[in-house]
Amino acid sequence: MTCCDARADGLRLVIGRAGSFQAVIYASPRVLCGLQCASIEDRNHFEALVPRIYELGGALPRDMKDFHDISGCPPAYLPKDLSDVRKILQVLVEAERCAVRAYTHICNLTAGKDHRTYDLALSILHEEIEHESWFSEFLGEGPSGHFLRRGETSPFVSKFLK
Repeated sequence: MTCCDARADGLRLVIGRAGSFQAVIYASPRVLCGLQCASIEDRNHFEALVPRIYELGGALPRDMKDFHDISGCPPAYLPKDLSDVRKILQVLVEAERCAVRAYTHICNLTAGKDHRTYDLALSILHEEIEHESWFSEFLGEGPSGHFLRRGETSPFVSKFLK
């Protein structure tokens, strides 16, 4: 799957999963492209991690509440006012910062011990750092030095999805 082109004409992004909730966010094309790309790549992270969890003898919780309770980060609830793009970005940048801390911790635990898990966690960490920098830049916290993707998503994680 590809990220959208930052020059896209649309100013609207529909997020959510089929059968659950749906939200429409209006923002600049550049912000929407960052949101869409990070969303696609976070899904790729999940799809790359699940087989490794099972390879190591683990399993995913059957109950979503249990799944949430063991995650390393608190839920990232969108603000009630979806027209407040700044508040949405603040929620997302904090979620990405938590993900960076979590994957840094996994890398520290597995370095030199479990090379496959380390490689996967480091690949995800690279992408989470980029997501955090995009949202931080959108908030005006300074230039990130990381450019939005054009073309294929997950340049670091895609090798685990084949």
